Amino acid sequence: MSPEFIVITVGSFILLLFGIAVLVALRLLSAARYITNDSSYSIISSIGWIIITGGTVGLLISPVGILAFFGWILIIIVVIETTRQHRRTQQNALLWSMAISAEKSVPLDLAIEAFAHEGQGLIKLKAKKLAELLKSGVSLPEALDKVPGLLPAPVLTMIHSGHESGTLSKTLRQALTSRDLFAIIWSSLIAKLLYIFFVICTGGSIVLFVIYKIIPSYEKIFRDFGRALPPVTQALIRSSHFIQNNWYIFVPLDLLFVGVAIYIFISYLGWVPFYLPGVGRLMRRRHTAAILDSLALAAEYNRPVGNSIATLAASYPLHSIRRKLKLVEKDVTQGSDWCESLYQHGLIKSVDKAVLKAAQRVNNLPWAMREMADSNRRRLAYRLNALVQLAYPPVILCLGVIVMFIVVSIFLPLISLISKLSFI
Repeated sequence: MSPEFIVITVGSFILLLFGIAVLVALRLLSAARYITNDSSYSIISSIGWIIITGGTVGLLISPVGILAFFGWILIIIVVIETTRQHRRTQQNALLWSMAISAEKSVPLDLAIEAFAHEGQGLIKLKAKKLAELLKSGVSLPEALDKVPGLLPAPVLTMIHSGHESGTLSKTLRQALTSRDLFAIIWSSLIAKLLYIFFVICTGGSIVLFVIYKIIPSYEKIFRDFGRALPPVTQALIRSSHFIQNNWYIFVPLDLLFVGVAIYIFISYLGWVPFYLPGVGRLMRRRHTAAILDSLALAAEYNRPVGNSIATLAASYPLHSIRRKLKLVEKDVTQGSDWCESLYQHGLIKSVDKAVLKAAQRVNNLPWAMREMADSNRRRLAYRLNALVQLAYPPVILCLGVIVMFIVVSIFLPLISLISKLSFI
């Protein structure tokens, strides 16, 4: 190994250890309450992760890192999944604390402050800030809006509705069960989606390298030897020329796939909600379930359904659904039937409308709303699983055919060239 690579390897390893030390020190200082500001915590945490990233990249470009590339990928996946599960566990613990305190009529600020005292990391600082806002007289929905990222957006919507209807304790318990159900669905699908996008992104980059570096060299070598290329290799060359001439289409397309993969990845971690363009109609049943859960609480305690719809229209995280809810609110204000309006604006299906109308006639509306919410979640799970199971094998097969085409196109001429040279 050359001295330059030794310096890169050792320096990158030291940089990696230093970044880890920064994060460990940050965790200890936060636990000892030397750091109590969200901004300071975020800045120092970002610096630590940047240092770790620099050290990791340095190790990957060294010979040791190249040999251990797949090991590094495995370590990164384990760390990411552990971080995600830890964050989800902390959010569940906070929700349970809030639910139990609401049921026992314990002030929420005391329960959240106790959680912050026992918590760790950034969620501890956010929970402490939430407790301080509640102590100052700010309502729970407003306080949560001022502490972004503490709880998922769908849970915040349900808390808004529960607070307005006076059913906060039941809302918190329902938010826990509803969120866990969708988390199971999402976790079962995200690995396959990320794998497909990772293969397409990395494969696309490798194909571009082959097209711009390997194919021109092939053409020159075989032209110098006066050898005719096999038809499959000629097809690859024609394809490479087409891609080179239309690079302004394929390069942005590859970058788009990279961007989508990064977005899916960070949404899987829970940093941003998963709202990709074009999937809204597929995920509509998820929004229907959230709306029906919120309305069920209002119906159970004989609260006006119109007020709950107004709360949802003001607080729902997705703009397109929020816009439809505002139209429903307007219809209800003008005297229209809320169930019919939800159906007309595409927020519930005809089956949902029929069941809700029947339940309304026999005064069993809360039970029917919850049953239809669960039914929509189950249907969403079946459809997503069926879609992935149907699409996954053909996608993998197509990628395999492309890889086989490139490999055969590159190695077949080499075999004929080696055979010719062996007889010289």
